[in-house]
Amino acid sequence: MEFQNSSNLENFNQGNVQTFCSGGWLELIDINLGTFVIRESIIGYEISSEPSLSNHRYILFTLQCSVQLRLIRNTRVTNWGFFRGDLIDRLVRALELNMKTRLDCGL
Repeated sequence: MEFQNSSNLENFNQGNVQTFCSGGWLELIDINLGTFVIRESIIGYEISSEPSLSNHRYILFTLQCSVQLRLIRNTRVTNWGFFRGDLIDRLVRALELNMKTRLDCGL
């Protein structure tokens, strides 16, 4: 308890379903700890009755949160013909903008 309080951790356990089963002995001894922010994101907490090949039952829950999407370009499936045509078109339009060069800027 002292560690939990000094670390600002929240107890995630819900209900009173036993998490430890050994030879007819059932106990609720497993403690799930985490921050308040994580606790607010937990939905669907449950103790599974499915065999876990251990004395401890599975503790299942879902975190509801947003994940930043990172796009990755796979160059093996790129349409290189379209890419070259689009690039040439953009370069031609850029030349028509009469942009200054380094020489024009005195660099």
